[in-house]
Amino acid sequence: MMPDWSYHSLFKPVLFRLPPEQARKLTLSAIGLLGRLPFGSGLKLIDWMGHMAPPAALQNRLGKLELSSPVGLSDAVDPLLLGTESFTRFGFGFIMLGAVAPEIGGPDDGTELRKVWQDREREALCYNRRTERSDTGTLLNRLSRLPAKHAEQPKRGLTWLAETAREGQRAEDCKLVLRLSRHIDFWTVDACGPDGKINEPALREAVAVLKQAAPDQPWLLHLYLDTPAEETARLRDWAKQQGAAGIWLDDTAEEGAGTYVSGRCNLERLINKVRQLTVTGEEGLPVAVSGAATEPEEGRLLLQAGASWLALHSGMVYSGPGLPKRINEMLAQDADQQGHLLQRPNGDSAENGWFRAFINSLRSGWGFIMLLGVGMLIGGQLAWLIAATTIVLPYDLQYIGMTRPELELVNDRLLPFMMHDRLTLAGTMMAIGILYIGLARFGMRRGLHYARQTVLASAAPGFLSFFLFLGFEYFDPLHALVSALLFPFFILGIAMHRKYRFHVPPVNRHNDSRWREGLRGQLAFVILGFSLIIGGIIISLIGMGSVFVPEDLLYLCTTSEELAQQNERLISLVAHDRAGFGGALLSLGIGVLLLSLWGYRQGESWIWWTLAISGMCGLFTGFGVHIAIGYVNQWHLFPAYIVLLLYIFGLKYSYRYLHARPASAYEQPGNFTG
Repeated sequence: MMPDWSYHSLFKPVLFRLPPEQARKLTLSAIGLLGRLPFGSGLKLIDWMGHMAPPAALQNRLGKLELSSPVGLSDAVDPLLLGTESFTRFGFGFIMLGAVAPEIGGPDDGTELRKVWQDREREALCYNRRTERSDTGTLLNRLSRLPAKHAEQPKRGLTWLAETAREGQRAEDCKLVLRLSRHIDFWTVDACGPDGKINEPALREAVAVLKQAAPDQPWLLHLYLDTPAEETARLRDWAKQQGAAGIWLDDTAEEGAGTYVSGRCNLERLINKVRQLTVTGEEGLPVAVSGAATEPEEGRLLLQAGASWLALHSGMVYSGPGLPKRINEMLAQDADQQGHLLQRPNGDSAENGWFRAFINSLRSGWGFIMLLGVGMLIGGQLAWLIAATTIVLPYDLQYIGMTRPELELVNDRLLPFMMHDRLTLAGTMMAIGILYIGLARFGMRRGLHYARQTVLASAAPGFLSFFLFLGFEYFDPLHALVSALLFPFFILGIAMHRKYRFHVPPVNRHNDSRWREGLRGQLAFVILGFSLIIGGIIISLIGMGSVFVPEDLLYLCTTSEELAQQNERLISLVAHDRAGFGGALLSLGIGVLLLSLWGYRQGESWIWWTLAISGMCGLFTGFGVHIAIGYVNQWHLFPAYIVLLLYIFGLKYSYRYLHARPASAYEQPGNFTG
């Protein structure tokens, strides 16, 4: 999958240097590969990383069909159906699967793929033909490879080209429609020929075939942006009489011989045409629009003009695969502002008294997670104080059977080395505490489900890492006490947190410079989260295995065998510190990763401050202790340098995006006018 943060920062610059057909096939093959992984693992990965399922408030109807969202996918995006199964997890309410052309024979029947080229200045895609079409056999073969229809998946649509309706062969056409209808949910009937002209006898025949062979499946009359206005109005009235579920208005328009353009450059014309179709004295047909929208606000303008459904086309290329999610969230936010979603319940406010507000926070779960974060912060500060002063506690010395002077005689750098391990653990604990406080106060308090899931995924391995110590037959009483005190907060907070949203998070509506910068910042934080996870796993494995890396032994000027000869329990004591730090780093990495994947929204400045303060706790402590004890081996510090660069890069490029309040639908500048 290519989320926007990787698509724009990594893949788009490369793909735009390739021939468009090659870039499209490469991209769709990669997306489709996820959908074909065993046991649905790729689809689960898309769900886990993207959280792109449409909000329930966006449910929509197309005829008798229930759509999860009014946002769909044009068949021009994936004419070979390479990524269809994966696209079902992108937040679409419907997906168009192509245009069927019954066998009309000859090598030049037009069933080969259209040639496509980009007009980047106008953010448009250009084709050598008006429509993409597939012969019957090829299309049936592609459809048969798709999973069976499922009620919870996006509805599937197919276009029947009226120009190919065969007079006198209605029986054969009905059999074909019947075979195709098993794979789809609705139809569009393309009324125009390659030259854009309407063949009315063929159109009437095509509609008659559909009504006879698939009477329970809704159909829409498929017209184009350059279809004359008078003809469009007349055909709309005719389609309504024939029982059509709506009008499908494609933004593709002819620009000179052999050039057909779809994209942002057609937006104003498309908005005006939608208004002409929907502003009538009597109730007309609902309108579906295809193409033109390349950012959420443009999708809103089309829907505001009167469209009921929106199929994305060129926007998926120029804006990225996250566009349907962004539009869905924008529509949900607008519905929230109009009072269509659940509102914040009374009582979660200081106006009712701080004690009552505190009790309400506990009842809703986020207060317990807040206490968990505060506990981690205090525990980290306590661990920092101990590591910076005494370093070892009486029970540490009791375990190894030595006094502090005896321990110093073993190796004069051993205590500073242990301080380095324990201070980095303390800094990581404080970083985790800050992260949980932010997630609880600004995420879970607002009923945002991703905040709860982030805490759950992050804290669970952290608590489980306690058992790593038991593998060394070493029981840390202080660590056990802290875990025992904090674990109930974790369980109660997760169990009691409400699973519905009080309101939709802020939504970015424009592909402006802040958004593009923000994607680079998000990429840095995602890589940072992955890096911390990998580092935590490696450090935990080292702690459970060799314990020391070569740079550690070089600093200590000794070997593991020499330390074991002095006291066989010294290795276990150091290993317990290593395993604890690795587990904490793993928890922090998961939290940073999931917050960056799921919570990253324009105007959510608390995310920037949470990551900034959390990172300061860990990085300042980590670099500070290495400098203080003279452990400055550059190879050893190289991973920390990478983390520092990602941290600075992420903060720099996310600042404007996360601190800029996105405008609501009621604060937008003037719309297009007809």
